Amino acid sequence: GGELTIELTVESPQAHPDVGIATVVQTLEQPVTEIYSTDHGGQFRVPQGQSVLRQRFRSLPLRAGTYYLSVGLVSALDFTHMYDGFVRLHTFTVEERSALAHSQRIVQMPATVVVERPL
Repeated sequence: GGELTIELTVESPQAHPDVGIATVVQTLEQPVTEIYSTDHGGQFRVPQGQSVLRQRFRSLPLRAGTYYLSVGLVSALDFTHMYDGFVRLHTFTVEERSALAHSQRIVQMPATVVVERPL
């Protein structure tokens, strides 16, 4: 899969020194992966007022299919403490260039990721 960049505009009534982005990719039936920005060096200091948080992932290898993306702001020190979040924020489809064979592999190459619409 290709690179994934998540950009969140945050309006915070107070400063938070240790914030992480939690990302869940799921199919209609089940979660596929959970990604925490702190696992990839992405811990943020959110000031009072408006700010923009960006987290980039180099690769998101997925099989062909439809996926849902959920995003949340969590405490970088305690993932169970969620500040805010969006469930199924975006729907996207991974399409195979060759539809001749079905594979059970997690990584199906070549594939492209297309963001269809915000929910």
